[in-house]
Amino acid sequence: MQNFSNPTEINNLYWLRQTINDGIPADCRPIFYRLKNELIAYHKGLIDHIIKNNGGEIKTPMETDYLEKYLAGFKFEFIPFFHSFGADGFMDFNIELGRVSIFYNTNCPPCRQRFTKIHELFHFLQLLDMQFLDFFDRIYAESDLPEFVIKQLLEKSTEKATAMYLMPNDYFRKKYNEIKNIDELTRIFGVSKKSLCIRIQECGLLYAQ
Repeated sequence: MQNFSNPTEINNLYWLRQTINDGIPADCRPIFYRLKNELIAYHKGLIDHIIKNNGGEIKTPMETDYLEKYLAGFKFEFIPFFHSFGADGFMDFNIELGRVSIFYNTNCPPCRQRFTKIHELFHFLQLLDMQFLDFFDRIYAESDLPEFVIKQLLEKSTEKATAMYLMPNDYFRKKYNEIKNIDELTRIFGVSKKSLCIRIQECGLLYAQ
């Protein structure tokens, strides 16, 4: 019979982890969401700077041009492909030649194709951002987060950055207060209804009818 009086010390609790529906182990959630919020704040400041760099003008739906201008010196090409399952898109680049290729799946709806292009551009921008890279170097060096959780942190925060770029905070609030109609706002911003509703909640707005 098992003796519980002198239990063996468990140094690695990964096998005990249980994930909630966001896929993040329960014991990782506090630090995961703290770091995610830091990254969201960082990306918000970056997006504000990118928009300011374009004279503060916002044209909806937001396309890749603001990011391309911010990354001046690189040549970008957007290459369609069709796949009935698998990735929405991916990126390839050659820093020496200054060439960046973004591949996007035409099997996805147009709003998802736009999201994918911008998402991949943010990933490329991150590769050039020393402050961003140092942030993740510290996470790998100083935290006990498993590698798959750190990868989730990168992807989830980049998804939020993409949504903030497509629906910039102040402009989004302004248009919501003017229109308050989900279908019309979805059309204006060129996003899915699900993304729009999440953004409404993030901005502390009432649900549009």
